[in-house]
Amino acid sequence: MSIFMPDYLLHSVLDVTPDFLAGLHCSAVLLDVDNTLAVYGKPEPAAGILEWIQMLRQAGISMIIVSNNTRERVAPFAGKLGLDFVCWSCKPLGFGIRRACRRLNVPRKKAVMIGDQILTDVVGGNLQRMTTVLVEPYEMETTAFFKFKRRWERKYRERFRA
Repeated sequence: MSIFMPDYLLHSVLDVTPDFLAGLHCSAVLLDVDNTLAVYGKPEPAAGILEWIQMLRQAGISMIIVSNNTRERVAPFAGKLGLDFVCWSCKPLGFGIRRACRRLNVPRKKAVMIGDQILTDVVGGNLQRMTTVLVEPYEMETTAFFKFKRRWERKYRERFRA
């Protein structure tokens, strides 16, 4: 399988349930922030995220945020969710992903990488031989760089849906 293809494509992170994770034999979740847990750049979690985090906690699922963003962006956001975090993770390189798994004391094969971008979240997780879940972004970013990436991603999303 291509490193660009996720194992699962879901509408939202909220579609990841404890039963879904149990079926994958996974006990930990690595989460992206922007357009996965919140609208891009917004300081507050998207609707339903706090309840979703609580549901996974009650099921005994470990969670950590793994973001390429800065400490200034990630730390306050992670604090609102009560989660540990790795910022400047350098996804798709494995440094931050491996660090997150060590912090959770979980082997990568028992963790799921969830995010909205193929080139960072999916490729990063796949290179670490993790289960990957690609979710739809809450909204499309407006910069030329993101527009280019989203246009490129579209063919993989469409291929996966087929």
